[in-house]
Amino acid sequence: MTRKKKMVRTDMQTYLDIFRLKFEAKLSDRQISQALNIGRATISDLVIRFNNLGLSWPLAADYPLDSLDIGISFFFDVFIKFFFVTYSV
Repeated sequence: MTRKKKMVRTDMQTYLDIFRLKFEAKLSDRQISQALNIGRATISDLVIRFNNLGLSWPLAADYPLDSLDIGISFFFDVFIKFFFVTYSV
């Protein structure tokens, strides 16, 4: 029997750490995963969402972090709704 994964929201500082390690330090998803103790799929998902927002790293100094949080959360919410509607039993 497989156990269910917890749906835990990642905080903004972790988002920024992931993007810094990915784009500045050029670390792989696996290296970031090990450094931050976060799943590789989560890392990959966040980087894809970041790219889908059309943003580049580093973010502009005046870029509102609330917008980043809302943008990333929006894509997550749309994905979850699509997944459950498509694959509901």
